[in-house]
Amino acid sequence: MSSTEVKKNSKAKANLIAFWEWFKSAAWLQVLLIVGIVVGIVVSIPYIIRAIPTESDSEFFEGRQITYSKFQQFLNGEDTSCNGSVGTGNGNADFSEDRFGFAVIFYKDNCSNCDSMEPFVENWFNTFNEDYSANFKLYTINVGWVPGDSDASSDAEGHDISEYENENISLDDQNDIMQAIADAYFDQPEKYQNNSTSFTRNDVTQDVKATKTTMPTPTVLFYSKSKTETKYDMSKPDKVFLGQMDDLTPSNRADVNTMLSDLYNITVYQG
Repeated sequence: MSSTEVKKNSKAKANLIAFWEWFKSAAWLQVLLIVGIVVGIVVSIPYIIRAIPTESDSEFFEGRQITYSKFQQFLNGEDTSCNGSVGTGNGNADFSEDRFGFAVIFYKDNCSNCDSMEPFVENWFNTFNEDYSANFKLYTINVGWVPGDSDASSDAEGHDISEYENENISLDDQNDIMQAIADAYFDQPEKYQNNSTSFTRNDVTQDVKATKTTMPTPTVLFYSKSKTETKYDMSKPDKVFLGQMDDLTPSNRADVNTMLSDLYNITVYQG
């Protein structure tokens, strides 16, 4: 290093030290700097919050919606695009070579548990399909009174039937589904039934048109069939989850992951 460079470095160092000493003695500047940082943080908070994904950010259910009519086409074999991967149940993400299957989630906008589980379902579904080269099929049906509007659905539900604006599935259709799957729900192992409250057969099969409500949400169904079969049987889903399974809650990511891994027969839930 030349003598000129040494002098320049020494001068720069001396200037830096002088500035630091001056800054330490300038209390007013320190206060101003602290205030500026605090103001900057406060101003940035709304933008930081917007950047953090929240439950309401997920539009996964909306993006996978089908109608009751399409659901029937899947079941009767008119539309075979629903034929997806089914696990072997060994916990290793191995897929059956002789079975097809698909899941359908019935939800509504004015359902807090549906909102809670939606981003977790989206994360699990996308991760498994990508990481394990799976071809899981999952569809949703909005059973709310005014699809796409939580407040309007809450206001309409329980009142006059004329306020039911859902053209994708009727209240009669909802009744048909619940009547069809009631036996399957109660015949399955108790670990798959809702452990948070006592579901009686009347709760499951009540006439939602008469009570001006909807079928329980979220209701999760999984159907599978042999690859040699042409149809699924609506009354014989492999699994039925009403609200939740066992004591696993829709608001917990790990619980939802466990539920879905069992639903698609990847890892069987032990209870």
